[in-house]
Amino acid sequence: MKNKFLMVATALIALVSTSCTKETETSQPELKHIPIIINAGYEGNNTKVGYSESGTTISATWQAGDKILVAYDGCISELTLASGAGTASATFTGEIYFRTEPNENSILACYVQDANNAAALTIEGSNIIYSDAAFLRQTGVLSSACKCNTFFGMSKFGDGTNIKCNFRVNTSMLKLTIHAPENVVAATEGATLAYLCGSDTLAKATFKVASDCKNNIYMAVPAGVYSGVQKLVYKSGEIEKSYVLSDHATFMPGETYKKNNITFGYVRVALLDADYEAISGDKITGTLSLSARTISIPNNATVTLDNVTATSKALSLKGTGNATIVLSGVNTLNNSQTVSVVSGKTLTIQGDGTLNVTTNSYGTAAIGSYSGTACGNIVISGGTINARANGTGYAAGIGCGATATCGNITIDSGTVVATGKNGAGIGANSSSSINTCGSIEIIKGEVTAYGNGNGTAGIGTGNSSNSTCGTITIRNTVTGVTATKGSGATASIGKGHPNSACGTVTIEAGANVTQN
Repeated sequence: MKNKFLMVATALIALVSTSCTKETETSQPELKHIPIIINAGYEGNNTKVGYSESGTTISATWQAGDKILVAYDGCISELTLASGAGTASATFTGEIYFRTEPNENSILACYVQDANNAAALTIEGSNIIYSDAAFLRQTGVLSSACKCNTFFGMSKFGDGTNIKCNFRVNTSMLKLTIHAPENVVAATEGATLAYLCGSDTLAKATFKVASDCKNNIYMAVPAGVYSGVQKLVYKSGEIEKSYVLSDHATFMPGETYKKNNITFGYVRVALLDADYEAISGDKITGTLSLSARTISIPNNATVTLDNVTATSKALSLKGTGNATIVLSGVNTLNNSQTVSVVSGKTLTIQGDGTLNVTTNSYGTAAIGSYSGTACGNIVISGGTINARANGTGYAAGIGCGATATCGNITIDSGTVVATGKNGAGIGANSSSSINTCGSIEIIKGEVTAYGNGNGTAGIGTGNSSNSTCGTITIRNTVTGVTATKGSGATASIGKGHPNSACGTVTIEAGANVTQN
């Protein structure tokens, strides 16, 4: 995008040659002018930026200070609002400047310019040119979003006293809910949010950070199709953070485009007013208090949990592709649904922090699958993990939920304590329906697994002939593995129910393993 926008008034191509304004009257004595009155409205659902919202459109009213710029005969004339502020129809008066006096069929091109966002409108040959400066000095408030010269209307001159001109909007609105970076002080003055397409800035708003560091920001952008990496850049003093939106966007005139929970750096769960789709690099922190939420982690993304607490409200973490969670500090998710990944993908948990997960939902593993769903592979490669299934029904601590499957489970570092509910600590559960876990491999770390319920293994299957598990391998590099079976179970590692199916169990010589 260049530093100016171009609008072509096709009806003026034959009329426009050089630019003139009221201020050029002294140097061009042949310039003439006569009074003019324009009755201005808006066509159909076309809307004027900056007033009240209605769904995805922006309702239109004229505002005090608005002006109309009229292009005719190579000249631009300015008309001011005479009446109608606060309504959808208004009257503008002033004088029209010209070299050749207009007749009843003369075509006038009219543009809206408001007092707050006034920008230069000029004529170059057959083209109407207006500066984009107004798009770069918005305040983030709907009523002051840029509306200058983005509203275009064509009309015949008639007798000059009762000209009707309906305007069409040529701009779009962004409504963005942003969370300021973690190190920004609430009530900071002069923070800016810029919308960039590549290296070009389409729009920018300067605002005061809200007391809770959460702001609704409105920015008008020129309607059109944009390709290339588009991002939002938050800047306050020396702090600068970016958020990638997309690589393609189509903004329709008069439409409002909304996106909630845009975060720069830390994601404060206390501020989430909807489920959140993370982006790679997000750091999630704080105490969830509003309502149950799900944080989705997209394919190949890495997010950090940094002292997250969700005890009164459920917080679920779900990888929608291969995903990595890094643990920092102590993260406690009680009453939560699960930490999981979609089937066929891998969730990796790492870091040096702690993750305490207790699920209270029916048939839901703490780390693994929900009731009736499939979970992908789980890899634990660091941190301290306490996973407990505590809902009704059947579920492993790490592995299968009720009537559900789980992929392979690998532990190659960290400290893990897993407790099932009518299921293995690590592996499958005891429900009479399908509950299948993939292979289980413990390479390093310290692991404690409790089979909770009659006939459940500590690591392996539950008390059901439908409970199945792949091969189980415990390497001789482990710090220590302790597996405790439920009463009546066949084995602490392997089969809980004697008729369950479990692959080969391999405990390498020298492995530090205790079976209770």
